[in-house]
Amino acid sequence: MHREIEELQSKLKEILYDCVTDVRATKAALFLLDAPAGKFQLVSEYGFKGTPRTSVGHDDPIVDRCGRGPSPFFVNGLTEEPRYSAILYESKSERMLVAPIFLRKQLVGFIDMRDKAGRAPFDAADSPKAQRVAEKITELFADKNPFGQRFITISGNEPLKSILTGVYSASAQPTPQPFPKPAAVAAFSDQEIAGIRDILRTMLWIPGASVAVFVAPPVQEIAARAPLGDDAMSTLQAKVSAWLSKRGATDGQLRNHVQTLLAATVPPLTEADIKKVFTAPINAGSLQGSYLSVAFSAEPERASHELLAGFHKYLELALRK
Repeated sequence: MHREIEELQSKLKEILYDCVTDVRATKAALFLLDAPAGKFQLVSEYGFKGTPRTSVGHDDPIVDRCGRGPSPFFVNGLTEEPRYSAILYESKSERMLVAPIFLRKQLVGFIDMRDKAGRAPFDAADSPKAQRVAEKITELFADKNPFGQRFITISGNEPLKSILTGVYSASAQPTPQPFPKPAAVAAFSDQEIAGIRDILRTMLWIPGASVAVFVAPPVQEIAARAPLGDDAMSTLQAKVSAWLSKRGATDGQLRNHVQTLLAATVPPLTEADIKKVFTAPINAGSLQGSYLSVAFSAEPERASHELLAGFHKYLELALRK
């Protein structure tokens, strides 16, 4: 184990116990990258019966999935995802929630949480909570380099942006601020695009959410619960355009990619499914002129607003790494 990780082991253990209080996971294990060995080593754990896995390679199913992007993922049964069945069975677990840990756009670890208290399944509300635990671990290494990365930051003391308090609709801001124009065409790797798409799909589990859109010109990624009808798309675009125009910006030419959560056999979304649209800018380093829009089929309740705020912050952090 790297010396810097050893020095922080008690703090890492303390953070890992947040999985109990925040996520209600009865078991959790923290794996961090051992760069010379090319494996992820067990650093701390609690709750597992017997001996948990002590190291895993890049060919491990969990590591493979984590490598696609920083979005947490969950599995709620031995038969839900066959490639994880053996891992669950061997540890006498039934449910799993995994939060990848990225530092400077590199996967450096993950938190493997199991079996939520009360035999409850993991759900979309647990993902932002799990991500916040992973962020606490990332912060510990912000000014350190135990993972053999080529570039390190000068300081890790910059405060993280607090939970979003200003997710707003086109009509909810009386004094809109000027919207920054894109400094350059956004360029994302295939891995980053896959991560963005995962986050958008997960947002659709927010109660009432029907469409989630991420824009970083010329990229426009759309996730919808069902196929988007023409009237639904027109209504969505009109509401977002109104928000942009109040900030002196326009949509511009965008390359659309649409993914559908449910099968194409379900009825398409209509104008009635776009009752409320909440839009907020994405503040992620040099990525300017980007924003997130989420449409709801009804007025969302407070819990949905809180989930949306958490996902907005999560997307910003994912794009900064």
